[in-house]
Amino acid sequence: MEERLAKAVATEMRDAITRGTGTKADLTEFRAETKAETTKLRSEMGELRNELKADCAPLIVWLMSTTIAVGGIIIAAVALL
Repeated sequence: MEERLAKAVATEMRDAITRGTGTKADLTEFRAETKAETTKLRSEMGELRNELKADCAPLIVWLMSTTIAVGGIIIAAVALL
């Protein structure tokens, strides 16, 4: 999907340059907008990554606790044999 969008944008820019309608200022503005959007997306991805880590931490603690408890039960059962 992103590759198709990138190709479409590149084609549009190439056509604009060929027609002479795309000025250097237009391209500079487009580049700045693209850079700003990329920066914003990276920031949002970082925030989502941090939220995911925070949400997963209690689950990992619970999983480790459960694993240890089951291990203890197995050891106790084997000791009773």
